[in-house]
Amino acid sequence: MAQPMSSDPIAENLFAPDLVVQQQRAIALTAEQRDWIQSAAEKMQPRIQKTEQRVREEVQKLASLLSKDRVDETAVLAPIDSLASAERELRRTQLGLLVSIKNKLTPEQ
Repeated sequence: MAQPMSSDPIAENLFAPDLVVQQQRAIALTAEQRDWIQSAAEKMQPRIQKTEQRVREEVQKLASLLSKDRVDETAVLAPIDSLASAERELRRTQLGLLVSIKNKLTPEQ
């Protein structure tokens, strides 16, 4: 028997920094918490942007190889591995920030 899947169990448990700050009054966010969240997000932003750029570059390499009439399967595999690595690093960085934010909030928030 198939059970319905939840929409996104990660998104249901973690919150983006801008959402937390937007809802600061509703969740009684302290000034210290707000400042810490803003600082953490600002510190992480350059790393996220650098990794996003790496993902774009790897996608471009892959697209270039795939746009040819005949695709060299072996040549395509290296950029796929690099792309997967960059995407994994990006996801890990973003998730790490969101977990840090969750841990900074109280259970009530």
